[in-house]
Amino acid sequence: MNRYLLRGLVFLFALLQLIGCSTVSSLSEETFTFQGKLPKGFGMEAQAHYYSLEDGCALSNWDLIKEFSTEKLFSSNEGQYQFQVPVRYRVNGCVVQLSRVGLYIYGRYGKADWQYSRDLGGIYVVEQLPEGSLSFDNKGILRKQAHCEWLFKLSTARSRLGNVSKLLSCKNDGAYLSVNDLVGKIVEIDFSDTGIERPFLDGYWKKVGNGWRPCTGRWGTKFEELCIEPPRFIPFKMEGRECVIYPGCTE
Repeated sequence: MNRYLLRGLVFLFALLQLIGCSTVSSLSEETFTFQGKLPKGFGMEAQAHYYSLEDGCALSNWDLIKEFSTEKLFSSNEGQYQFQVPVRYRVNGCVVQLSRVGLYIYGRYGKADWQYSRDLGGIYVVEQLPEGSLSFDNKGILRKQAHCEWLFKLSTARSRLGNVSKLLSCKNDGAYLSVNDLVGKIVEIDFSDTGIERPFLDGYWKKVGNGWRPCTGRWGTKFEELCIEPPRFIPFKMEGRECVIYPGCTE
């Protein structure tokens, strides 16, 4: 082979390698930081979902998902989370782009294994932001405050029938982000436990002087029913005790 031709091929190969490495490197740097604070007993999981920017790519569902989690789902102290989420990355020779990040916010309200709940939030990555969406400040940070409360009800699970269980409900735990204005930015959502508790089912518990009492209705079952007038109440279980009022157990 002509030595000049050989040198040319070697140079071309090196150039292609350089270009390829440059592309992978630049993609590896296309991330944003998702972070925030968590109250005591809370944890966070996140699942980033992607789609291919190119046709004809042989990708599995798991090629289009990246998962993140706090070290502990139920921290005994106030905690924080911080995830570096790719906006774009290359897989099997194809470039994929972020479409959304599903949030799973966990909270524990008791010591028993079953005494926890989770709520869902979401970050949606779009080409054009909906009207009224929050924007990044001059430091490249978008800040939000999410507020969580607990909704109580009587469990219908066989293993804990008639016990008070709670469902976590968080508000303001999501955002819309522009894919063209996301790389290198910080999205900060701080979560707080408001300490507010209210019935999961409106009209099934009656507010009394120092708490709430669950009603039985027209059918007179041992399960909570829509309150009637005059209200009829049922006992329930809480932490191994027979109770008549929540949260104090006894009047």
